[in-house]
Amino acid sequence: MLSDPERKRAFWGATLRQPLSDDIREDYSSMGHIGRVLARLRDRTRQFKKDATQKHCEFIADLLLGECPSILEGARDKTLVDIGCERGDTTRFFGEILGFGTLVGIERRRIIKHSTNLSRRGALFLRADCTALPIDDATADAVFLIGVLEHLAEPEKSLLEVRRIVRPEGIAVLQVPNRFFPLEVHTFVPFGGYFPSICSFLSEKVLRTPFYTRPLSRKETLCYLSACFEVRSVKPVWYPKRLIPSWLRPFWAIMRALQFPRIFPFAYLFVCVPKKASPGRTSS
Repeated sequence: MLSDPERKRAFWGATLRQPLSDDIREDYSSMGHIGRVLARLRDRTRQFKKDATQKHCEFIADLLLGECPSILEGARDKTLVDIGCERGDTTRFFGEILGFGTLVGIERRRIIKHSTNLSRRGALFLRADCTALPIDDATADAVFLIGVLEHLAEPEKSLLEVRRIVRPEGIAVLQVPNRFFPLEVHTFVPFGGYFPSICSFLSEKVLRTPFYTRPLSRKETLCYLSACFEVRSVKPVWYPKRLIPSWLRPFWAIMRALQFPRIFPFAYLFVCVPKKASPGRTSS
């Protein structure tokens, strides 16, 4: 076992030896030695987040395959659209795990500019808003919105746009954090989800996050979805041990022993299909 000083030296040694991404090297190139250290720390943090994202995608894919195994039928000829893809890692991981032939990532922030290298791996990345997707009607076999709906200022309009691009036999998959989980996951305010207006204020005015945040309950999410989708399944989500940071695992184990996940799931996973037009009505 390494002592604390040895752990620190190992951490800094690995950090300083790690190769830098081109965009990070450019950001810190004018700051000398301190800039190089900061750049390597930023690159290491990005890699840690990337590894956590991969584990999260594998977990979501396992849940999805249990609820909708038909998604893999002819996957090589299908199109997956990942809305809110950030740097494109979720798009690529879902594509690799589920085997989709065509991948499209949508992100409205400038962060997408760092994902251009992923386009050479068979994925297309577009900067766009969820209320105006640059995708033709009925072209997506699966649309993923993982941790996105609570950030949309106009969820009804955005879901109608998602409905427009999904094929009649396609699916939409959404993960939404549980509003009543004891810790609000965006502001880290205890019981913050019980006061959505306060969370929105903290997110926008205090933390100055680049996106709107409004915690949603299971009932509110179902209400939004009911306008244009039929919800096939709703699955409570409680992350397995491999997704929990090591320093939180004792707390996680206690919560599991107390059956806490059954009362307050971390999030909900919604699997939906497009709602068919009623007989005698024409779609607008």
